[in-house]
Amino acid sequence: MACVSRRHARLCRTTRVRIYKRHLESRAMWGPRLACGNCHSLSLGNDGRVVTWGNNGWHQRRDPPRQTGYVGLACGEYHSCALDDDGHIVTWGDDEYDALVDVPTDGGYRAVACGEHHSLALHNDGAVVMWGDFSENQRRDWPRDAGFVGIACGSHHSLGLRSDGRVVTWGRERLDGRLRGNQPTDAGYVAVACGGFHCVALHKDGRVVAWGHDEQRDDAPRDGRYLAIACGFRHSVALRDDG
Repeated sequence: MACVSRRHARLCRTTRVRIYKRHLESRAMWGPRLACGNCHSLSLGNDGRVVTWGNNGWHQRRDPPRQTGYVGLACGEYHSCALDDDGHIVTWGDDEYDALVDVPTDGGYRAVACGEHHSLALHNDGAVVMWGDFSENQRRDWPRDAGFVGIACGSHHSLGLRSDGRVVTWGRERLDGRLRGNQPTDAGYVAVACGGFHCVALHKDGRVVAWGHDEQRDDAPRDGRYLAIACGFRHSVALRDDG
């Protein structure tokens, strides 16, 4: 989940396609350099230093890492994660809902994602690791095999992208089967994103597919001309190939 805010959702984007393509090449190896939570945001400086701003009423900005060398970021509702260039994970923020419990201490991770109070990390071997609050069945049907190349988090659900371009959804099912029951079954997807109760996937042919809560998947673009996707809590965006 790039952003799972109940109150605010921001999209960080470039304005030129050629710039964004360079960003996609970098992000494919590590992760985003900007992330938004409920009422706080993060960015990475050119030296890999983490910068935080926004509301601190729930300790979202408490004890962020001060050193340099970070390459990826993720925000939950009141907590945050950063990934360093050795694949180690650092977390900080509010722990009232156990969002910071059982954080992996080994290295070798290539991506992180945050839900409201749970988090994911993608290991270099393609396995997905979960930690945090599981009181809402966030890890139900959590896939334990390897072979994943992408991850995303919604409020209480998660989404994985396999190396063959197929998507897998797991976690709490609040929408009468619409999260997992309506996920695409074909292959060829290259990116995934989650909102609060919906999911979006980008196919290699430029198509955007959305599923989950009806209001959040309505009016998804039907033409296949897109390069990137992102989700807020109740909306989604896609970047066209003309910028």
